Amino acid sequence: MPAPIHRLTARYGLNPTKIETVVPAIQSVNDKRWFNIIIPKTRDESKQIKREDTVDIKIASNGSGYKGGIGAAAVLWRTRREDLKRLKMHAGSDKEQIVFMGECIGAWLGLHLLEQERDTQGKKISFYIDSQALIRALQSRQTKSGQWAVKELISGLNQWVTQNETSTLTVYWITAHSRVDLNEEVDTLAKQGAKGNSSLRAELPRKLRGEIPLSTSVLKAEHAKQSKETWKAKWSKSTRYERMTAIDPDFPHKKFLKRIEGQQ
Repeated sequence: MPAPIHRLTARYGLNPTKIETVVPAIQSVNDKRWFNIIIPKTRDESKQIKREDTVDIKIASNGSGYKGGIGAAAVLWRTRREDLKRLKMHAGSDKEQIVFMGECIGAWLGLHLLEQERDTQGKKISFYIDSQALIRALQSRQTKSGQWAVKELISGLNQWVTQNETSTLTVYWITAHSRVDLNEEVDTLAKQGAKGNSSLRAELPRKLRGEIPLSTSVLKAEHAKQSKETWKAKWSKSTRYERMTAIDPDFPHKKFLKRIEGQQ
């Protein structure tokens, strides 16, 4: 016999096996981060840190919502620009994913580029991410959409540090559109990913080669949007609509709808 949750998803034409699972955020003493996290206090400070950074390997990642799509990208470089390595990916439409997922996948791509590198023992690595929401999620568990990807990212970063125990990996927040080093390039790649342009499937991490679970946040927002449109269509055909329009053509007001929203 189907469970209530399966009846509910069937009622709205959803396949629960394709939707992400959001688990409770339970902190554990075993939750350790083997990598460093630094969030500069100001935008200018974040740009200055990156300008003066002289580490062996730099990584920058980004997620983007652009023209109805969600894209992700990452770049890795050592000392020379010709050594630059790139990855980009289309994460889905904005009716399937949130930009936060694009940020997660971008960081995942950056980690994958690092995993492909040789001669990393004893090196210093700086990993630049322009999403404070993602970096704070790396610091503590949250009960939100996309946290399954954060968990996988933390596990992957910890595993890399464990395997390269003489290396130092630091995650930095960098202000978006900072025009520092290759930030603009990774932004462009992320937008290309949003438009549907991805790197070759064989170049992507194995866990990102299949379907990405649908975001619960997006599904809820889409349902609310469709419900309002359905209500507006029914309201415009009612006899009361004609009467109210003669009195007040702007009814129902947005403020009124907002006030009664929590009472429905």
